[in-house]
Amino acid sequence: LMVSPEWPADYPSKPKPAAELDRVLALLPTYAANAPGEALLRRGVMTLYRDANAVLRDRQKAFQMVYAPLLAAIPDSATPRYLAAQFNDDWAWDARGGGAALTVTTEGWKLFGERMKVAAKQAQEGWALDPLDENFAILMIDVAMTNSDDGAMEQWFSRAMLANPDSYAACKAKAFALSPQWHGNAVDALAFGAQCLAKGTARNRIPLVLVDVIHNLVIFIDPSKRGDPGLWKDIHDAYEKRLADKSRLVDDKAQYLADRSDYLTFAYNWGQ
Repeated sequence: LMVSPEWPADYPSKPKPAAELDRVLALLPTYAANAPGEALLRRGVMTLYRDANAVLRDRQKAFQMVYAPLLAAIPDSATPRYLAAQFNDDWAWDARGGGAALTVTTEGWKLFGERMKVAAKQAQEGWALDPLDENFAILMIDVAMTNSDDGAMEQWFSRAMLANPDSYAACKAKAFALSPQWHGNAVDALAFGAQCLAKGTARNRIPLVLVDVIHNLVIFIDPSKRGDPGLWKDIHDAYEKRLADKSRLVDDKAQYLADRSDYLTFAYNWGQ
């Protein structure tokens, strides 16, 4: 289930993306009804949704084209709810924009709130159907963050980690919620990052949440902190832990080399 919006110009039989999209969408009900497994189905559906958006340049239309046949084929599945929750979350951010709060228009805030409510409803319905899928809880961390509800954020973070104790995505979502861009502060964000370094493993990537926190603080909050010896030690320790498991060179080689490349890039940029 993949449609390429870009194709080499000299390819001998260059397909038309719109036609390919229609062809793949026609296969979706059969694919969904044959239950290839929830995780595989969800990956395929989300890939199709994002490819459709790339082809059509219209997020809402792309969503409707995938969602309607999917819901008709598997009305009791959590997957259509996940697609709807993710779409409405994306659509809410489209309305708000990625800038500071002062740059958001009145209409932008209105649409952001309305669409986030729909995203929350769909995510909660999906979680009720499949509480062992951390992705619903991760979406709800985003919703709680935008509502400045720290209690709900912590509750959904706990649910995500109960569903998957190795969830790097859940830890990264909480770290962002604790950041100064929202209603947190650098002290709390760094403290949580330190917990991730202490408790995470080379395999689950969670130690690198501390690097994400530091990168966010330096890029968006205080550029003067670049090169700070204490922060560099944190970056060093996080990458050393992530790269300590050399067995990853056997079964996770591409990501291992990417992590090592990122480590070297940080070292250069921080004068190390």
